[in-house]
This record gives sequence, structure tokens and C-alpha cells, in this order.
Amino acid sequence: MTPPPAENRRRTILEAALRVMATEGIAGASIKRIAREAGLASPSLIYHYFRDKDALADAVVSELSPLVQETRDPAALMALPPEVALPRLMHAYYATLDAPYGRELLRIFFGEAIRTPDLASGHAAGQRAVVAFLSGYLAHQVEAGRLRPHDVESGARIFLGSMFAFVLTTELMPHLGEGMPERETYVREAIAVFLRGLASP
Repeated sequence: MTPPPAENRRRTILEAALRVMATEGIAGASIKRIAREAGLASPSLIYHYFRDKDALADAVVSELSPLVQETRDPAALMALPPEVALPRLMHAYYATLDAPYGRELLRIFFGEAIRTPDLASGHAAGQRAVVAFLSGYLAHQVEAGRLRPHDVESGARIFLGSMFAFVLTTELMPHLGEGMPERETYVREAIAVFLRGLASP
């Protein structure tokens, strides 16, 4: 039997790690268990693709994130007006909640990242990449005259903060989510408020 291409095997490992980490926690997910879930002959094969379990966990969170995937083709998004691009990005982020094991992994990650600085810093690198993309996107929209001049990095962080607020109050701290609107309503209103504040004069 011909072994799978390296990229396919790497993806298989990531998806197996997602399933195991979502059910057993990041700390409780052993390399041996992940290898068995991925159908690998030996756990040592994982180290050919990932330095250690922390690197694997970071890759699971960043590479399987629909938001990160969405921002990997910046040229396609740069040409879109904010009324189109920003809802697309917000929906991509929330797609994590709809993916298999997505909710479980989010809860586990946020809990364990507090106790595991290396994991938190790895995830932060992915978030910085998204902030950089959003900053560039907003700057492009200012140049195009669609948005007023502003501190684009602050704008990017404010936009991301509005996305995180929904997940925080509906998934991680539901006792704070009383009265929170449905997702579609929240997306529409959050973006409307954001764009009103940055409307070109």
C-alpha cells in the first residue's frame, strides 16, 4: 500500500489531534493516543511534522481555524468593500463553533492556555497574524476612501474584540449572555456599529 503524501498525513495528524484534544483535553491528550487515532504505525512519526505536543496543539488551533484559512488569500479580500468582507470574516470565525468538536476545543483551549504559557504564546502568534491582516485591510479601505482615516491596528483589535465577545458570553461564560441576540443579528449589528464609527466623511 502506497503511504499517503506528507501533506495528507500532516492533515490526518491535525484532525486526529483535534478529536483527541477536544475529548481528553490538551494536557490529557498523549502523543501515543493521537498517533493511534491517526492510524499511524508509530507515535514517533508525529515528531517528523511537529516539534512537540505544544507545537501540535498550536497548529490545531491555528491551522484548523476557519478565520485563519479565510485570511490566507488576502488579495481576494482586499478588493471587497467592508460591508462584504467584514461579515465574511466574522462568519468564518464563528464557523469554528459549528465544526465538529469546535465548541469543546475552544473551551478546553481557553482554559488550558491560562495555565500553559507556551500554548498561549503560540496562539497569540496566530492572532497577531490576523491583526496584521485586518490592519492592512482597513488601511487599504482608508486609501480607497471607503473608511475615514484612523489608527488601523486599534480598529483591527476593536473588530476582533467584538467577535470574541460573542463567543465569550455564549460559549465560555453563558451566565453573562442573558439577552444576547442570535448570531446573525449580532453579526449584523456589530458590523453596522463598527462601520458607522469609521464611515468616510
